[in-house]
Amino acid sequence: MTRSSLCGAFLGIAVAGILSFIVSVLGNLLAGGLSFGGWWWFFLTMAIPACVSLGLAGYYQAFMGRSRLKLWFYCIISGFLNVLFMGTIGAIAASSLMYGYEGVNVSGYLEWGPVYAVLFWPVSTFVMFVFILILREIIRSANP
Repeated sequence: MTRSSLCGAFLGIAVAGILSFIVSVLGNLLAGGLSFGGWWWFFLTMAIPACVSLGLAGYYQAFMGRSRLKLWFYCIISGFLNVLFMGTIGAIAASSLMYGYEGVNVSGYLEWGPVYAVLFWPVSTFVMFVFILILREIIRSANP
């Protein structure tokens, strides 16, 4: 189980790196430029919740042998909490590290973080489900 948890945590770091890169490049292209300035900020907000949620899924062997309902329940809860953490604590911490605490709009992050979590709940649930299925395949291939 420890190996599966570490596998999930490493998958969380990889997911955070890849998704933050894609989102920052697409966002900058849509805004009319090409810069990687937002990548580090987005990675900092996403790394901890991705590692924790996929590490826990690895601990439970990616819900192999458990009911589909438990898997979806975990995806619903962790999808919501991931976006909530990213939009509040993660955004405040990343902005503080990058720009200093004085320039951070803490009340704005605390106000809009839960709104983003509710708005992106269906998307984050499905994304979490896909990542757990990927983790399942990695665990299966590592444990013949």
